Amino acid sequence: MSLGKARRLEVQKDVGPGRRAEFEVRLRELGVELDILQRRPDAHVRQGRVDYTTRALQLAAETGAPAASICVGKAHVGQKPEEAWKYLVEHTRLLVESARLLGVKLAIEYEPGLLIEDSQGLRRLFEDVDSPWLSANLDLGHADVVGENP
Repeated sequence: MSLGKARRLEVQKDVGPGRRAEFEVRLRELGVELDILQRRPDAHVRQGRVDYTTRALQLAAETGAPAASICVGKAHVGQKPEEAWKYLVEHTRLLVESARLLGVKLAIEYEPGLLIEDSQGLRRLFEDVDSPWLSANLDLGHADVVGENP
């Protein structure tokens, strides 16, 4: 039996080094040829990203830096933009509360091709989160690429 060519396959669980060979064999058995293998983050993975950023905020506080800067990533293949935005706002609210408790700011840097790729997207996040602990890290090169003149 052959399933033919799949343009994209999303997996919900990690296919780590120990299972990779098993996974590849099973795909060959099914006759699946892939262009792209996409691992769509589940809640556990998203929480890992929040934890990672919280550690960056803690490091900023410990070193006396006024802020920790992050880029927000992008929506995943097949994910509706509204769903990606909902997660972004939800997690940013959690992170700015951590920032407040630590006395540092969370600075968002926009980047072309990511979920927030220009100042309009950044403004929307500021409005949706509404926290004085949220700030921006402006990369002038990114502003130029998207045609903005800060």
